[in-house]
Amino acid sequence: MRVLMVAPEAYPLVKVGGLADVVGALPKALRPLGVEAAVLLPWHRGLEAQGVGEVVYRFAG
Repeated sequence: MRVLMVAPEAYPLVKVGGLADVVGALPKALRPLGVEAAVLLPWHRGLEAQGVGEVVYRFAG
């Protein structure tokens, strides 16, 4: 199974509250269960652009 987690923060990149801890830890915790998880975050000023690419999704609505 493949999962995309969308959140405003994820440790260790951006941390304001507890959500960052959960979103940062879940992909590793799900891996032994056969789940391939990725995290999608908004761009925050000050983040380095290592491994960051631009992806455009067009949708109606």
